[in-house]
Amino acid sequence: MPATELDFDMTDQHALLRALEQARPQAIVNAAAYTDVDGAERDPSTAHKVNAAAVGFLGDYARANIAR
Repeated sequence: MPATELDFDMTDQHALLRALEQARPQAIVNAAAYTDVDGAERDPSTAHKVNAAAVGFLGDYARANIAR
C-alpha cells in the first residue's frame, strides 16, 4: 500500500503536528494503542510514547485548536 501524506509516526511529535495541521480536524478520535502487554514490558519507552505521550499531545492540540 503506498504511503499517503497522512502516514506518520505518532510518537514523533513533529510528524504528528504536521499531520494535524494538514488535516485540520474538527474532532480527534485516537484509535492507536500499544496493546502488546509483553512487548510493553520489554519496551516500556515505546509503550509510554504511544499510550501516554502521544495521547497527551493530541489532547493539548485539541484544547488549543478544536475545543474553543
